[in-house]
Amino acid sequence: MFVQRLSALSIVAVTIPIALHAQFTLEHSYTNAAIGFQHYNKLYSVQLEALGDVYVLVDKTDRFVQLMDMAHIVIGTIDLTDAPDIATGPAGRDVLYVSQHLFDLDEGVELMYVTQTVSFDQPSPVYSCVTTIVDEDGSVLQSWPNEGPWVTPNTPQSQEPIYNTSNGTKLILSDWTTWNANVYSLPGSLHLGVMGTTSADMVSASVTVHPGFAGRWPLSVPCARRWTRSEQWQDHQIVNGGRPPSREWIFRMRCTLQSHVGATTP
Repeated sequence: MFVQRLSALSIVAVTIPIALHAQFTLEHSYTNAAIGFQHYNKLYSVQLEALGDVYVLVDKTDRFVQLMDMAHIVIGTIDLTDAPDIATGPAGRDVLYVSQHLFDLDEGVELMYVTQTVSFDQPSPVYSCVTTIVDEDGSVLQSWPNEGPWVTPNTPQSQEPIYNTSNGTKLILSDWTTWNANVYSLPGSLHLGVMGTTSADMVSASVTVHPGFAGRWPLSVPCARRWTRSEQWQDHQIVNGGRPPSREWIFRMRCTLQSHVGATTP
């Protein structure tokens, strides 16, 4: 009986197809482009208005942006060293809105370069920032001292730095000296692919913060991060250049578009 049962099981085992794990092919590795503890460079993909899909490598230490096609061949490099930079290190630098037809109407590539710093020499922290639009040749199209593209994360996300409106495309920057919100007219329009999507369902995010926190949030917020009072603020990516409170805080962010909300960390 045991032999008969074993034979039946063997037949069943032979006839059941074996599921094999898929073998994914490594296409390419970008040196020092991983995001992590004290690693601030980043790699992501956007769909540009004329060039189509490209990879974007942001080097926040050596201050340049490199564009690669889908075959990982370099098609352009934007030098950021001539742009205003008040950051004391790579954590205080970020690149947003790599695009072709947003900040001007030619076929070149432009981007928004934001740097910031915080000083603790005063009784209260003093925050400073500079927002700059950089052309593909590294020249500065325009720069705004002490103005930044800061937004408050909400569910649903109702606030963005750039909007397409019936009266043209608008850029909203927060002035850290007057605390005014300044609205600027842009010559082009915001292409959804610039933010990593071609869908009108732009962002779905939720965030939990301590009710007493009155910090300033940039466009870039990581999807998950936790710190304690024993850790160094500059070793984390909660707020670009921001300083955490002395007590423990827990932040939760659920992002459906990391390239728009969560992946643009300092």
